[in-house]
Amino acid sequence: MPTLTSIVLPSAAARLAAARSHVKSMTPPVLIVAPTRAAADEFAIGLAADAGATFGITRSSVAELVTRIALPELAQRGVTPSAPISDEAVSARITDELMSRAALRYFAPVARMPGFPRALARTLAELRQARIAPSSIAGGPANDDIAALLERATAERQRASAVDYATMLETATRAVEEGTDAVAGRHLVLLDPVVSTDAESAFIRALVARSATAIVTVASGDKNTIAALGLAQP
Repeated sequence: MPTLTSIVLPSAAARLAAARSHVKSMTPPVLIVAPTRAAADEFAIGLAADAGATFGITRSSVAELVTRIALPELAQRGVTPSAPISDEAVSARITDELMSRAALRYFAPVARMPGFPRALARTLAELRQARIAPSSIAGGPANDDIAALLERATAERQRASAVDYATMLETATRAVEEGTDAVAGRHLVLLDPVVSTDAESAFIRALVARSATAIVTVASGDKNTIAALGLAQP
């Protein structure tokens, strides 16, 4: 198991300063991963400003890294990732289908509203990343509607040979666990990862396990991420 250095502080500036201090002593290659590519780039620019120059540093957002790692296997399987806008389109299509069959009860009064497909797409994504199957959602009108929508969304993607972000996370996690060159042997810097689902937690844990050493910064108030990564409480 690689050495994991956790930096859990309330101040973002203090967390980043502490992380830069640790990175300065690292020998490349170094992989910087942040919630956005801009945040990773900004951290790398700060390192360059302190050191005068940097080399052997790769920057990525979490989603960008997931996509980069998952794509080779997805291509072999003949499937493609779906974008958020297509997730909303799927949500709109399955809602219309179930409404035309009078198969929705709880959501029927709001299902035709403009914002419903976007809200539904987010909900279904969270359920998929939490690895919740349609068969486990039952017990009431809202749950029955959600189960039906989740089942139809899954079938729609299979028909279109498309995969959602939850499947990409699972695929990328498996690739990391098997030793993909994108991570193996690199020093890993995780800047304020947001871990709210089982799938996200599994991916981040796999990154840490396959790295040479790892640094992770987390806001002291982010109890979910602290618990998911098994970090020491501040």
